[in-house]
Amino acid sequence: MLEAIIGLIFATILIYVFGKLSEIEYPSEGYMFTVYPWLTTAPETISTTIYALKGYHTTAIANSIYSATFDFLVAFGLATLVHGENEVKTVDLGFLSALSVLVFLLLDFDAQITRVDGFVLYAVLFALMMYSIYVYGLPSFKGFRGFDVARVLTGLLGLGFSSFLFAKYVMDLIPYVGEMIAGVISASLTSVPDMVVALIYGMTTPYSQSQIFGCIAHDFVENIATASIVAGLIVDANPVATFAVVATTVAMMLVTLSHGRITKFEAILIIIAYIVASLFII
Repeated sequence: MLEAIIGLIFATILIYVFGKLSEIEYPSEGYMFTVYPWLTTAPETISTTIYALKGYHTTAIANSIYSATFDFLVAFGLATLVHGENEVKTVDLGFLSALSVLVFLLLDFDAQITRVDGFVLYAVLFALMMYSIYVYGLPSFKGFRGFDVARVLTGLLGLGFSSFLFAKYVMDLIPYVGEMIAGVISASLTSVPDMVVALIYGMTTPYSQSQIFGCIAHDFVENIATASIVAGLIVDANPVATFAVVATTVAMMLVTLSHGRITKFEAILIIIAYIVASLFII
């Protein structure tokens, strides 16, 4: 428990600080969708890869898909209840993130994600990134200062350290709660920093919305892709539960984004959908 608490506090402070700095320095939807999620989803990617390497494939998959579900719940569910209705200004990125997940479902149809599948998922992710850059562009950089480079490297090292603490704690839990529940616990731990940022800043700007859509795409696609490439193979012991969780999340994304605004009533529906998705682990 001590490892989880230390890692949680450390990761939350890091992402809180970097979230604020990114909003000030990089006012670009393309940047927030394309670049920033590589930092904020690093804990999920690292922990998912550790679980896959240790042979805890169910935990790896649960950590990945529930992280995306949790991000959507917090970003557009709880944040809408706290800050009011959200007019979604980057609906296209939301739709592409949701639809790209269908590729993951197709690849997981045989109950396993191979190294080749991982490269396919990476191709999907990079296609999304190229679209984001083409439509929304990147900010104009005047050159990296030493402080910027040091800050990024420090952040990545810090998040990596936190991720190892999370993974150690979760793997210690597996004999007592099972792989699936351990994966959901891991997803909650690694996604709490995202919750802090979403609840403090809200989801009212196109930059914050682009960032969370990028995180969802990374959680569903990049986490599993990286883990499968490194570990060689991820076997899905419960593809029906995986499909149910992913389908529930994607359906809620498509419904709530269909008219470009998320109301408080829809926010409640998102929260209910997360609870329903969580019941699939029982």
